[in-house]
Amino acid sequence: MKTSRWKRYDEKSGLWIASSKPVFGYWFRFLKHAAQDRPDDVDWSAYEDWGGKDYILHTKQNDWWKAKWKTLFGYKEGETSPLYSLSTSKPQPDGIRFALMVYELKDQPLRDGQVNELEGFVGDKWEIAKRIAVVEYPKRRNKGAEDPSFDAEDWIFNIARRAIAKRMSKEDPEGFREKKRTLQSRVGRYMRQAEKHFDNVCKGQFP
Repeated sequence: MKTSRWKRYDEKSGLWIASSKPVFGYWFRFLKHAAQDRPDDVDWSAYEDWGGKDYILHTKQNDWWKAKWKTLFGYKEGETSPLYSLSTSKPQPDGIRFALMVYELKDQPLRDGQVNELEGFVGDKWEIAKRIAVVEYPKRRNKGAEDPSFDAEDWIFNIARRAIAKRMSKEDPEGFREKKRTLQSRVGRYMRQAEKHFDNVCKGQFP
């Protein structure tokens, strides 16, 4: 798939997709989690062309995409419609991605090498925020290095970075507590969004 405005178009096949590729990947990942965590809730008749439950559970996202994207989501502009359509013409990829991250992180124990960075972890909103900051900040920092106009620290999770939290809690404890509460509230909202996405995915809808 090409970049810029053509990132939704595949020149070789002449097919378009309705949104950027990651959005459909999030659909796959939510469905895979639903198959694992809410198996009795998924209406598999709504996913007849996806390969079935076992296929979804045992197939990597990239392999699924390569095998299925043309059949499931590809269409010729002005001529055909995708077999599976998104429920909105303007999905919000970042919001969906963070909702998915929050869900995937909320019950995970610490991995080796993260003990010093994230002290304790089972579903706590602040701990989830800290882990997201650990995962996402290097990407933002790299983007800032490539694009001087991009401010890597201008995002709500910045306060959850260990160095920033430590400094601000000393210099402005009241401001830190307020920003921490705001971030915890945002994480809670992502949790609720994830559950809504699951409800929709179980019915064959996304997002």
